[in-house]
Amino acid sequence: MILNGQVAETNRIDGLNGQTISSAPREVETKPKIEGFRGRIMTIDDTIRIRLTGAAGLVCSYKDENVLVDPYYSRIGKWRAFFGKLSPNPETIRREVGGIKKITAIVAGHTHLDHVLDLPELARYTEGPIIGSRSLETLLAINGLKGRTTVCRGGEFIQVADAIQITMLPSVHGRVLVGLVPYSGEISPGKRPPLRAKDYRAGHVFSPKMTVGRKVFLHVGSAGFMEESLKGHACDVVFLCIPGWKRMKGYPERILETTGAKTAVLFHQDDFSSRIQTGKPMRTVPFADVEGLIQKIRSFSPDVKVLVPTIGDTLIF
Repeated sequence: MILNGQVAETNRIDGLNGQTISSAPREVETKPKIEGFRGRIMTIDDTIRIRLTGAAGLVCSYKDENVLVDPYYSRIGKWRAFFGKLSPNPETIRREVGGIKKITAIVAGHTHLDHVLDLPELARYTEGPIIGSRSLETLLAINGLKGRTTVCRGGEFIQVADAIQITMLPSVHGRVLVGLVPYSGEISPGKRPPLRAKDYRAGHVFSPKMTVGRKVFLHVGSAGFMEESLKGHACDVVFLCIPGWKRMKGYPERILETTGAKTAVLFHQDDFSSRIQTGKPMRTVPFADVEGLIQKIRSFSPDVKVLVPTIGDTLIF
């Protein structure tokens, strides 16, 4: 659904205390419109659509190009996450991405399981670059895909299409479990799939910046940042990870001030171990305190528009 052609300062949030959000897809219009010939509605510039797919996952679509960021569709259950060996779910992945005519590139901000579990299977769907860290290259190599990763160390500028550029800005992972960074370090080349959750080490952490047409987006897939790496990187829209935001000093106000972003999209609050069921409530992680984060942004940057979409929503810029 499109919300009257206006920016929604906060979309409906069903689960701030009850910890549920709706999974029914919507469209949120965030760009100005003009009346066109014969009453048609025409956008002022080319449309950019960004669909939230769960966890930190995004599909950014512009013209015929589609960039996947931190795609995670398999949604393993808690029992398997804690005790089992993990593999992508090919059927689920095919259902989610089989209708995308062209996957231009895939980008991974770090290599925890909810960011990269599905990448070995998703590699079958694209000949484009798979962009990430040395740890991601290790993961793909042990799955028989050695050399498929565009390995980044921070600061790389990668042209993935005529009007889409990716810049991999160095970052840090947020502290979410009892004040600690979960599973730090690198994925071991000595491991053999299927891996356990603890084997999906974070590796180098990035906040990918995507320049798409005339807009610039920053993807902060974990509630951490390196202010120095953000300097000189102005952005229009910042996607901000919710869990762990209280544990990172200056988050997110220093990100918003340094980048000059005027729209903040809050995400990654869903319980990524639970299945996505259309029309049914989706559980969120405990202690996310979405309301508290919204209030912090408004108190610091009252002019910043805040969006809180849910899984399946499409933002239109």
